[in-house]
Amino acid sequence: MALPEVTVSARRTPELAQETPVAVTTVSGEALDRGRGSSFEDVARLSPSTVFSPQGGPFTIRGVGSMGMDGGIDRQLGVGLFLDDVYVGRPGAFPTLLTDVGRVEVIRGPQTTLYGKNTIGGAVTVVTPDAGAEPAASVDLRLGTGNERAVRGSVSTPLANGNVRARASFASTQRDGYIDNRTTGGKDADTGTYSGRIGVTSFAGEDTTLRLTADYERDADDGGIPFVPLSVAKKRESILDAPAKRSADRGGAALKVDHDLPGATLTSISAFRGFQWDMVLDGDFSATPMLLQGQDERQWQVSQEVKLASVSPAVRSAGDLRWQAGLFYLHEDFKGSQTYDMASVSQEDASRNALDVTTETFSAFGDLGYAVTPAVEVSAGLRYTRDIKDGTATVSSPSGNNFFGTPATASGRRTDDALSPEVGLTWTVSPQVMAYGKVSRGFKAGGISQFLEAGGKANSYDPETSWSYEIGSKTDWADGRLTVNVAAFYTDWKNQQARVAVNPALPTLRVIDNAAAATSYGAELEAAARLNEEVTLTLGYGWLRAQYDTFRVAATGADYSGHQTPFSPRHTLTADLAWQHPVGAGLTLFASTTPTLRSSYTFDPEGAYRQPAAFTVNAEAGVKGEGWSLSLWGRNLTDETVLKGYFRSNGQDYGVAEDGAAVGLTAKAVW
Repeated sequence: MALPEVTVSARRTPELAQETPVAVTTVSGEALDRGRGSSFEDVARLSPSTVFSPQGGPFTIRGVGSMGMDGGIDRQLGVGLFLDDVYVGRPGAFPTLLTDVGRVEVIRGPQTTLYGKNTIGGAVTVVTPDAGAEPAASVDLRLGTGNERAVRGSVSTPLANGNVRARASFASTQRDGYIDNRTTGGKDADTGTYSGRIGVTSFAGEDTTLRLTADYERDADDGGIPFVPLSVAKKRESILDAPAKRSADRGGAALKVDHDLPGATLTSISAFRGFQWDMVLDGDFSATPMLLQGQDERQWQVSQEVKLASVSPAVRSAGDLRWQAGLFYLHEDFKGSQTYDMASVSQEDASRNALDVTTETFSAFGDLGYAVTPAVEVSAGLRYTRDIKDGTATVSSPSGNNFFGTPATASGRRTDDALSPEVGLTWTVSPQVMAYGKVSRGFKAGGISQFLEAGGKANSYDPETSWSYEIGSKTDWADGRLTVNVAAFYTDWKNQQARVAVNPALPTLRVIDNAAAATSYGAELEAAARLNEEVTLTLGYGWLRAQYDTFRVAATGADYSGHQTPFSPRHTLTADLAWQHPVGAGLTLFASTTPTLRSSYTFDPEGAYRQPAAFTVNAEAGVKGEGWSLSLWGRNLTDETVLKGYFRSNGQDYGVAEDGAAVGLTAKAVW
């Protein structure tokens, strides 16, 4: 029995994964459910050379990401996230949990020709399922350790004689905190997430399909980041006298229209997205009621893309031309601030560092492939981007404590223009072997931050660029029962944006500067095998060397040249072993396990602390019948201590650990 064929949209058009000359890992919704994983961290663990961290990029691929939390509230992405082809502009807008997902694609390497904005490290695309032609419904209930309880479900139905199909889904996940607070006697790092999605697909004639979607998610918890001294954090304990409080709302709507023309398809994607969140947390990271800090962000964006793409022939012949071209527009409005002051001062009167910025992005792009022979295709793509930002940074302190410096306001404007080319060659050596090579230029826009430069000017920083070189192959063996894919890459990353100190005596006074250059190179292997009719095995391995070529901070004399870039483990290894066995009477036993290994990595350029190598295991086992299943599951069964956040201040290390081992029970029904 052959492995099932996997379809991806890594080149913005549906293709078989084994015929796509791109390094892409596809994680199905079913795979996410195994071991009850349902977050972007679970996705990253299944992809070589990939790390997800709320503190980091959030995604870092092949050592290339962004400043993350170190950039303050101006968190521009280095790896773009796309939800049903809609760009999600800020980390605060990322879904907390992945529910009702068809698949997630992790596309490694710069994708700035077809995807565009801020994909210098790669792109992650989330694809949600459409309603089917027949009525259907599902619900699953989950109970686990730590008082974890979750419910999620979906219902879909055809309407208007099948010309319209509608699907709705919902989810609620709650869990008590897993960190023991020794000061309050309570629990920190609780979870409370609620979400819903509606999708309507309309077939407006034989040639036109409309898909309207809307989604909403709310978090009501403490944000899960009770930073404490590292020795305490590693015990999954807290000493904070002021536990954090957070509320977050995010969502959006999109209309996608596909219209078939003779030999081509015209696609329009119109979308609105936004989020808002507020947080207050302990500012001195101790049991002493001394300092409080807070953060709030508000963002909304509208985007429009229009694309015309050729229809590929079923069999490629010499002279065939594959092409697509389009226009993209994005308007973003962002407001955010950070507060830091004495605990006795109200948040309204606290010292504040704020940013108000609007962004207009215009792009035109094209990509084509020419079949020199039926086996050899040469390709070329080009994207032009103009990114315009208008921003105002404000430092204020009604309390008079001036934690962010003397009150001041400054405005700035910057315009960045970029050409992002890509050229490639694909060689179909045989029906079972395909080889490819490509060269691409990555681009990440510059910006205006919340900080003020010397002389009171608004802090403005330039774009990042990269040149990436990649070769790879995709192969099928044993009549489709085994696939083996390999890739090797080299990335030269220039003008890297970094937050640097400007006054050693005042560590809160910093700016963002193009202070670093880095090199990333390595190799990746992915394989899948149908061992027999009951057992399937997938493997992924990445070897990565990513380090700063130059990174010197003039104000402090710090030199990070030669240091490993953050969130860049040398080795990443994952496996997914799934088994199912019919036992009669309509029943099937099933089990799966997903062990992952990451070697050590750093959280910041200094690298004073390294996350030790960690081996984690998720697993699930159960029984299913017609329309139902019952399973036991476990997460992090090895109970590894892995930090999800870390920083160093005045020679002291602070951190917060991920959850430990957890087990539970899930019951699911499908109609």
